[in-house]
Amino acid sequence: MGHHTWMRSQEHKSIEEFLEASSGVPVAELLDPPATPPAAIQNMTEAAQVICAAVAAGRPVVVVGDYDADGITGTAILALLLWYLRVAKPRLVIPRRFTEGYGLPMKVANETRNSLVITVDNGIAAIDAVKELHAAEKNNIVVVLDHHLPGDSLPNADVIVDPHVQPEENGFCWYCGAGLAYKLAELILRKDNSSKALSLMKTLKVLACIGTIADVMPLIGDNRRIVKEGLAILDSDDRYRLPAGIRAILDLAGERIDEDTIAYQLAPLINAPGRMYDSGSRSTLKAILCTDMDTAYQYSGELKKINEERKAAVDQWYGAVYAKALKQQGKCPIVVFQRGIPEGIIGILAGKVAEALNTPSFVFSQGEDGSLVKGSGRSYGEFDLIRVLGPIRSLVEAAGGHRGAAGVTVKAKNYAQMRELMWACPECQEYEVDSSLKYDLEAYPEEIPEILEKMKPFVPFGEGVPRPVVRVRNASLYSEKGKGFMYMGQDQKHLKLFFKDFSAVGFGMGRAYQDAETPTRLELLGTVSENFFNGKVSVQMQLQDFVVAGD
Repeated sequence: MGHHTWMRSQEHKSIEEFLEASSGVPVAELLDPPATPPAAIQNMTEAAQVICAAVAAGRPVVVVGDYDADGITGTAILALLLWYLRVAKPRLVIPRRFTEGYGLPMKVANETRNSLVITVDNGIAAIDAVKELHAAEKNNIVVVLDHHLPGDSLPNADVIVDPHVQPEENGFCWYCGAGLAYKLAELILRKDNSSKALSLMKTLKVLACIGTIADVMPLIGDNRRIVKEGLAILDSDDRYRLPAGIRAILDLAGERIDEDTIAYQLAPLINAPGRMYDSGSRSTLKAILCTDMDTAYQYSGELKKINEERKAAVDQWYGAVYAKALKQQGKCPIVVFQRGIPEGIIGILAGKVAEALNTPSFVFSQGEDGSLVKGSGRSYGEFDLIRVLGPIRSLVEAAGGHRGAAGVTVKAKNYAQMRELMWACPECQEYEVDSSLKYDLEAYPEEIPEILEKMKPFVPFGEGVPRPVVRVRNASLYSEKGKGFMYMGQDQKHLKLFFKDFSAVGFGMGRAYQDAETPTRLELLGTVSENFFNGKVSVQMQLQDFVVAGD
């Protein structure tokens, strides 16, 4: 390791000062986040009225979600709410990822009549499909719940709830789809104090908490409250009162569930079937909504198996993609084409390349019929990927996304020209690779447990509220037995180091430690957290880098 330069980000005297600066939120608000009343979200009251009136009139209900963790948890929230409102059989639609793609499928719009249609985590861009649903003879009512940025025109839905349409009209703007579905339920059930309703709201809060973390929403304001309260439910006996399907999936993550467990274990599990199979996300939804414990464990076992397949596929393809990416070092964005990669994992591969080469990256793969090439992009640092999409729009079949992630579909014959246009974009021309690693605090090894104690009141950490990166000076390996370090993982590629007051884990750093000749005195760079293993709690650092001390 140590091919990076380490730089102090800013002079922060304390963890409080660092958190206020990085989140833009006062400490008091991080400790006790404000709740936003559902009625303060633009059009939410109208949405609740329209839905309740349609349900009372006995209209059939169709819910259209998305194939990612946010779309699936959002759909599950609406399904559980509708069942509670005695809608016997709402039709739950999760689009097929590869053959239908994102959004409200035209097929659903064509065949739906006399129904209430609710979209969650999509719909703001479904201009044609909503128009079709609203054809005079169809007699449908359409409610859009979405958090994606609106385009130049809005769909002609009966009610649109999307805080980004007029941000200034909303008490809080950063909900994900599942968060908006939860706020809708909060509004509809606000006067119902029955134990059944209170129990349902706990379940919905847990789903909204998972969706918010999985969709990498900023953990401030009402999101922070939803996540904090959702994690508190998971850390209490209420966890064992949750419906069978949710419990079985949670059990895959073990005894203790925190924000990191959700981000790095549960979200990938929920997403895996939709990445590997065309209609895989429907199986995940079925697993979440399952009410029989035995069947639920069967389903969660399947999820686990498919997630292992997904990991193996990423490992299998990454070598070839990385080799091609290396040849483009210095260019922005890196744009790699590799025939045969399963479409559902190109985004993960793009993210790995971006991290490895400190540069925004796209990975493209060829569609089934060979005429279309589909790609997924991930940003790096502060770079806004939308800047890359502008110059190519006229040349490609589809392009969309946000600052951090984007998708592009282009005809194979236009791929090379599209790549040149990406590289010619002014922001890309000016991009400079910054491989320096920033840290926020400095400490000596014996101070690490104290840093963790000071951080505890500020959980959850994540998007918008990052854990401080700590530079630890002069750390000497310490072990009562053995040699103070070990290699972990199938091919021993991960590293664990033992110090007197804490341990440190370096994913993928085993080889670098060997190459450095297994030093016993080190300087460390990483984040500090609690590690739960076999009922034991310990202080652990997750390493970003290390150098031999004294160099």
